[in-house]
Amino acid sequence: MSNINNNTLFIEVLTKGYPFNLTDIKARNNACSFGDDVTSDDLEILGFAVVTQVAKSEGDIVIEDVPALVDGVWTQVWVARSFTPEESAVQLTGAKHDLAVQINALRDTEINYGLKFNFSDGTTGGVQMRSDDRTNLIGLRIQAVGILQSDKPSTTITFRSLENVTRELSATEIIALTDAATVHGATIYASSWALKDKIIAATVLAELPTIPSSLF
Repeated sequence: MSNINNNTLFIEVLTKGYPFNLTDIKARNNACSFGDDVTSDDLEILGFAVVTQVAKSEGDIVIEDVPALVDGVWTQVWVARSFTPEESAVQLTGAKHDLAVQINALRDTEINYGLKFNFSDGTTGGVQMRSDDRTNLIGLRIQAVGILQSDKPSTTITFRSLENVTRELSATEIIALTDAATVHGATIYASSWALKDKIIAATVLAELPTIPSSLF
């Protein structure tokens, strides 16, 4: 005899119906009066036996089967198997798609955020690289090259960083800033391409790459 709770599993011995818990059994036998301390003996009278729970088996697909009577004890049964070749192919295709989506999302997030740039005055500021920002950076670089080729090469260009700090930068510094942004973006894209190549080349799940926290 053992005390039970609602986490205790039962099998209906006659029908092999499974699983049942205490609430299920009470609902099936609402004409019966159950005390506060229900025991396994009380439920055996109603045709239910306690099922001993065991650790879940290891495998690609694990399902619970009908409990088996082992040495007089109803015992939980797990059935494990490996994926079939067809199931493995489906799993691999789905995992490849999910990883590619994650890489694209990480790439876009880091490109849009941009980079931290060390300005000549000793301060650091963010350089955003969203689509419109990249267009603006190209324009600033063209402007800077034009200034250096003009008769007023000391003319400054106004630049506003991610932190909404406005700075007056020299043409040389604007070129350095835009070049750094170009390298930063190229680094992120190169890292994403390398990961995608690994995804394409993978023939089993174990060969798929782990997505890093950053692409640069």
